[in-house]
Amino acid sequence: MVKANFDASFSQENNYTWSGVIIRNAGGLILRACRRKIERITSAFVTEVVVTIHAIQLSLDLRIIHVVIEGDSRSVVRRSTSMNPDWSEIDI
Repeated sequence: MVKANFDASFSQENNYTWSGVIIRNAGGLILRACRRKIERITSAFVTEVVVTIHAIQLSLDLRIIHVVIEGDSRSVVRRSTSMNPDWSEIDI
């Protein structure tokens, strides 16, 4: 099993976020880790969506198709798994 853990911090005053993603295998070996600053972010929710997508992209870059994505945003999970997802706050 491979896990991608992520977290981010959002600065409303400056409209940017710092995010970090770490991907580990079942033995805990780090397969990839990165952090990045993203500008022109408008909300904490958008921050969580962007970093979730980043974690998925990093997994795909490693050609990993079965990955557990772990973050701390219930609103992203709730909106993305709903029968009628609400993406009105972001442009996907």
